[in-house]
Amino acid sequence: MALATNLLGKLNLRNNLRFQFVVSFVLYALLVVGIFVVVLHSFERTFASEFFNRRISSELQYFEYKYERDSKTPLPVAGDIRSYLGTTKMPDYIKNVVENQNDGIYYLEIDDDKFFDQAKTGSRQGKKIRNSDDIYFGIKTLSDDQKVYIFIDFEYWNQKEHDLRAHYSWSYFVAFLVAILLGIIT
Repeated sequence: MALATNLLGKLNLRNNLRFQFVVSFVLYALLVVGIFVVVLHSFERTFASEFFNRRISSELQYFEYKYERDSKTPLPVAGDIRSYLGTTKMPDYIKNVVENQNDGIYYLEIDDDKFFDQAKTGSRQGKKIRNSDDIYFGIKTLSDDQKVYIFIDFEYWNQKEHDLRAHYSWSYFVAFLVAILLGIIT
């Protein structure tokens, strides 16, 4: 302890202007990057619902348009959606949730643990749709009274969110290193 006190006394860091500049620069850089990360995260949460609404709505409208011209048109396929024409090929655990719903876009919180217990036997390998128990989907009745169901695949979006958070962390770390280097160099 005495050695550390003696060493700090020799360095006299409190009165060292360069040290104070480095610390100030690092703290400022971390504060700016931290605020930026918080703002991005809040925008992500705020606009996610609107994004999913628009995504489902546009897919439903486009499929209806194509289906009216050709009833053999394929269902929408993308990395972030799952779609079904009718409920016959739909897994039972999803069918039970959407069967009695009218046309529209829905966000449902599923409180039933059985929903995800049933999901474990499906092709999703038991992964929850989101971190919380919820499901986002749209239903559209077509001209021949068939219904198309389009679901957001939250496993896809959870992976994207995880990647984004990793980028946040790395940017925070890089900003910290750059601030230290700039503080030392100047």
